[in-house]
Amino acid sequence: MTKKLLLMCFALTSIVAHSQTTNANKGLVLSANQSQLAPLVKPPLDVSNAPKTLLCNDTLRYPQIKEQLLNATASFFTFTLWTDDQEYMSQAYLHTGGSITISQIEFFGNKNTAGAATCTVEGSIYNVNATNTPTTLISSGTITITSTTAGYNYITLSTPAVVTGNYAVVIRPTNANSRLDLFVNNIITGQPQDEALSKSRSIYYPQSNGNWVSIPVLTNDAVNFPAIYDFEALLSPIVSYTINTDAVAVTSPACQGTPIQYNNSTTPTGILNSRMYNYQRFNLHFNVALADSTYAWDMDNSAPIIWSSTTNYAHPAAGTYDVTLYTLGGFWNSCTDNDVVQVVINPVDDATFAYSGNTFCAGSSNQTPIINGTGTFTSSPAGLVFVSATTGEINMSSTTNNSYLITFTTGGVCPSSTQTNVTITSAPLGGFSYAQSAYCTNDMNASPIFVPSASAGVFTSSPAGLSLSNTGEITMSSSTGGTYTITNTITGGGCPTVTENSQVTINTAPAVSLSPLTSVCITDPSFQLAGGSPAMGTFSGTGVNSGMFSPSIAGAGIHPITYSFVASNGCSASATQSITVGEVPSVSMAPFSSDLCENDAAIALPIATPAGGVYSGTGVSGSSFEPGISGDGTFNITYTYQSPEGCQAFDFQSITVNPMPNATLADFNVVCENHAPFALGGGLPAGGTYSGPGVDANGVFDPAAAGEGTHTITYTVTSSEGCEGVASNEIEVDDCASLDEIADFNLNIYPNPADNMIHISYEIAGNNVNTISLITLDGKVVLRNDVQGQSVHATLNISSLSAGMYFVQLEFGKEKVIRKVYID
Repeated sequence: MTKKLLLMCFALTSIVAHSQTTNANKGLVLSANQSQLAPLVKPPLDVSNAPKTLLCNDTLRYPQIKEQLLNATASFFTFTLWTDDQEYMSQAYLHTGGSITISQIEFFGNKNTAGAATCTVEGSIYNVNATNTPTTLISSGTITITSTTAGYNYITLSTPAVVTGNYAVVIRPTNANSRLDLFVNNIITGQPQDEALSKSRSIYYPQSNGNWVSIPVLTNDAVNFPAIYDFEALLSPIVSYTINTDAVAVTSPACQGTPIQYNNSTTPTGILNSRMYNYQRFNLHFNVALADSTYAWDMDNSAPIIWSSTTNYAHPAAGTYDVTLYTLGGFWNSCTDNDVVQVVINPVDDATFAYSGNTFCAGSSNQTPIINGTGTFTSSPAGLVFVSATTGEINMSSTTNNSYLITFTTGGVCPSSTQTNVTITSAPLGGFSYAQSAYCTNDMNASPIFVPSASAGVFTSSPAGLSLSNTGEITMSSSTGGTYTITNTITGGGCPTVTENSQVTINTAPAVSLSPLTSVCITDPSFQLAGGSPAMGTFSGTGVNSGMFSPSIAGAGIHPITYSFVASNGCSASATQSITVGEVPSVSMAPFSSDLCENDAAIALPIATPAGGVYSGTGVSGSSFEPGISGDGTFNITYTYQSPEGCQAFDFQSITVNPMPNATLADFNVVCENHAPFALGGGLPAGGTYSGPGVDANGVFDPAAAGEGTHTITYTVTSSEGCEGVASNEIEVDDCASLDEIADFNLNIYPNPADNMIHISYEIAGNNVNTISLITLDGKVVLRNDVQGQSVHATLNISSLSAGMYFVQLEFGKEKVIRKVYID
């Protein structure tokens, strides 16, 4: 039995009728009908009214999805399994954490057009060892197929298989002389989806020899395979399993604004975390998705869904919430389950309170704050006496003069506390100053500094223009430049009014700007920075020295450059722009595959990286090279690439364009249709080939085969470089009707054969000039005489000619007579 490997691939969207080349074909072949091969379209998730415990039924089309999702153009092949060669195909599936039930096996394929009329296919579930090799049979079933059109086929197991660990789906044809075309995914090795999951077994392929081997081992066989391949069969189990979703709130009730930890205890964890059972995990494993979306928390408010297994969340408002955990499982068919956990969020106590002021005179009436909640008042340092720690009433007659921090703490379910400062004094002190006598409008805000025992009253300023709060804080950015008198006035509490002043000058900060900076290359020379306003400022930043920027010192990357300016009033300001220093791109251009000929068609230029560059050079037009423009010679083709930062680099490759041979073809003489075949000549340089009507493979022209008329003879010469030169000329084939067909003119040619002289005599009416020619077999005229008269006798000297057959041709106007003669 002879088997031959045919490799062909097809795109998912271009399907034609299924065919195989011959009955003896073996190995990977194009199986071109996959119109039923469902494309990757995941059904929408239905999360409404989902039960807490869900039975999932799914088809694990893992090899198919890997090909369709991870390759830009999905390519599938078939591998033909022969019963007579005891051939199996196995696809392993990884499984941990919980049991699943397998009721059916799905495969995409068809009966091969050769072999038996029907194909009985056995599908089985096996346990596997550490190398994913099938070991122990769990369950099996069979199906008989007759269709030669590829499609999904389903084998029902005699007994549903229950598995708790890794397993394999195994398929083989079983009836005599049967052949099964089984679809497999992309055969090229080194793909991102290649995994050691597929095995094959055969007594035909020597690398297997009846044993289970991986596909790269099986195809490491130069006799049957042109290369080493790696693929997986479209061989899938149909499984069922139960998802039990369980959401847990670690703390409930909780207080408003306090994070609650939400835990996910969904089972079976192993299935939900397996890329073979969970489409979300598949995407994450192969870097198709940036984050896992297997679990989703709905916080029962307007907040976005949280995609995480566990999460900490602080509910911003009090209330009762039904928090839902959605479990999104399933590989081909979505299995969506949920669980609801109810949490109670209590409001935080309102601990705000306020006295009528912050400074009170000793001996005045007791001070009681306005409060909103219930709790306890405390103070520090010691010396302040409360009439009641619950109401916060201060006993003014018993309290020592001092400044105190009073704290009110509530005692509810969600306690809170607030604080305020109170000063008790016999004579209020309002003395204050600021850390600086002068500020700039771009400085940080400034607050007053009080002398010992002094306190804040109400602050005012004059003239207008200073942005001042009641507490004395100056907002620099909204203040106008000038000198201001700031007054602290303390009134109330039974004490005389106290007024203290302090003077502050606000200087206007300069308005500084810096124009955007142009990107540079790391190889560019140092240059003077510019674009700062007002002039005469200074530049600073990485790579900056005395206003010069050095790209090589700064290094590749984005660098902030700051322009600073100091005004005459001492205020300074700055502006910052970023400058991008780009690396010189690494450019490469693939070599030309071979030299060209001057008359070759335009070719696509070799692929160069990075993409987006420009080709240049003699003969270059866009991304093509045209030998007809360049002419012959050796030319450098340059690929130039400029990065977004303006950094330019190039690479080049040379190509040789070889000249066409200068083919010529001499004129042909007219030949008679009844002329014997002869070797063509006159083509230069020698060694070429002739072609055209009546010309055979050896360059012999047969006038009778060409027929009467004018025919084009082509002479083709191929140079040592493989370039072709072509010349052509016309040859006329005449029917050469003999004069003796229209008149008897007593033609006599003698002797025949001849050795030195040939005598020719004839009689003809008229006195016109006629031509007598002696012609070789290849149509070359070796002797020619023009004669005139009605009774002609001519002699041809043939003593210098070689022996052989020649033709005597008599031309009478448009009429010709040809006779054979032999020279000894």
